[in-house]
Amino acid sequence: MKIVKLVCILMLVLATILNAQKWQKIEMKFPPGDTLLQTSSISFATKNTGWICTSGYFGSILPPRQHSTKILKTTNGGKDWFLQKYVSDTYDRDQVFTTDSLHCWAYDSYGNLIFTTDGGSNWMNIYIGGSPAVNQKFFFGLYFFNNDEGIAINRTRPWFTKDGGKSWTAGDSSKIELTTQDISFTGKNKGWIVNGGSPYRSDGGNIANTTNGGKTWRYQDSSTTIVTAVDFTDSLHGCATATNWFFDTGFVYSTTDGGKNWQLSQFLYYGPFWDIGFIDDKNGWITGAGKILNTTDGGITWKTQEQGMQYALLKLIVLKKEKVAYVLGSSYLTSNIDFGPPFILLSADLNNLMDLVETKENLPKEFQLMQNYPNPFNPGTIIKYSVPFSPSPLQGEGSRVRLVTLKVYDLLGREITTLVNEVKQPGYYEAKFNGAGLPSGVYYYRLFTGTYSETKKMLLIK
Repeated sequence: MKIVKLVCILMLVLATILNAQKWQKIEMKFPPGDTLLQTSSISFATKNTGWICTSGYFGSILPPRQHSTKILKTTNGGKDWFLQKYVSDTYDRDQVFTTDSLHCWAYDSYGNLIFTTDGGSNWMNIYIGGSPAVNQKFFFGLYFFNNDEGIAINRTRPWFTKDGGKSWTAGDSSKIELTTQDISFTGKNKGWIVNGGSPYRSDGGNIANTTNGGKTWRYQDSSTTIVTAVDFTDSLHGCATATNWFFDTGFVYSTTDGGKNWQLSQFLYYGPFWDIGFIDDKNGWITGAGKILNTTDGGITWKTQEQGMQYALLKLIVLKKEKVAYVLGSSYLTSNIDFGPPFILLSADLNNLMDLVETKENLPKEFQLMQNYPNPFNPGTIIKYSVPFSPSPLQGEGSRVRLVTLKVYDLLGREITTLVNEVKQPGYYEAKFNGAGLPSGVYYYRLFTGTYSETKKMLLIK
């Protein structure tokens, strides 16, 4: 009877894991005669509430075409959409941004901003630069820290608001070109922008960052491939997606030191990577040409999770608090426009991630202390280690948890600090060491538990 119960529990756990990782197609329903147009930007504020800003032509595809821009809203997780705001007869609406179920902003490259503070019952319209003057064109980025404070970026300078977008103040002229594809902030000061164009090469892009809330920006890498999206989980760890000029290869840039150094991974013939998002410091996703990739180790390795979809999966939204993700795909950027509906919306439940309920096969088989990275470092570095599921004979059969200790010593063997000293379940772990108050030199870190111990050397250079 105990064996039967155990099998049932394992099957239930496995079913939960598989369900958590499965992406479900949402059948989007629109009012009679209404639909999405050629260019659509989506944003979800909550699990149920989201907006789409859609622009394009309707009716005959032959000149003179009829153009339209409109905003649609859902209150049941993307199943039903209703027209909330008819914007204009123009075709130049770029992005939509939300902070909660009441606040939504949409803008175009001229700085024409429309926004609501009551869930869409009323909309306000202003120009970020004061007027649609020629020198105020080319707005490429919009980000709000909360319902009041936000930043808009055009090619030459940042703009700031403290009243939810009602008024804007121009920042200083930028020393670099701010043609922005995506924005990621880890607070009100530290942020990153990526771009698919470079002033140094026609088939490249760049990555830039700010440490003062967007007032000034500087290149971290001014000659990348065509970068499409960026997401940071904290002030040190981030990843960016990219593609090449032929759009046949995907790239992932990753950093563990805030962008001082970027590591490049290439995915040959995967097609372009369009967006990236993380729910925590380990679990993240990439959307691309009919594919969704997943990482469970913070972007070190990526595995294909979904493939074969006839859509360019352009936008990924990860709601960390509600643990749900959405993906919007378009067939307009593929050769499959006649394959089916021009857009697809997917969702995934992230409440039970695979690495949170690890099976025996996924757990490490032995203790291991990895070399710190980066090394040499200044001032921070990461030390990874593993605690095995199956104990060694020296530690006694049946012991599933360990008191694990990780300490740092100087060259003379004097203890500097204790990074870890607690009971650990089997699994993979990492600890952060900050040597900001220490002099340059060689240091040692030692992992020990039971009769196991291992020591490695690291180098701090200032």
